[in-house]
Amino acid sequence: MEKKFNYLDVKPELRLLKVKILSELKAPIHTHLSPMLIHVTRGRLKHVRGKENNFFKAGEAFIESNNGAHTM
Repeated sequence: MEKKFNYLDVKPELRLLKVKILSELKAPIHTHLSPMLIHVTRGRLKHVRGKENNFFKAGEAFIESNNGAHTM
């Protein structure tokens, strides 16, 4: 899956954060200022952007672009 990134007029940046998401928690629809590397360490993650649903399990990783709103 090809991802396009948009840095606008800022210095290019890629972020890696450690975030613990409790089971059954749904993040509100949001955007990011820069792309993020997401690595699932336990359980499963459902990622939703528009009508596109992707599922990731422990050990899998993906790049979250900063082009558009999404939820998890």
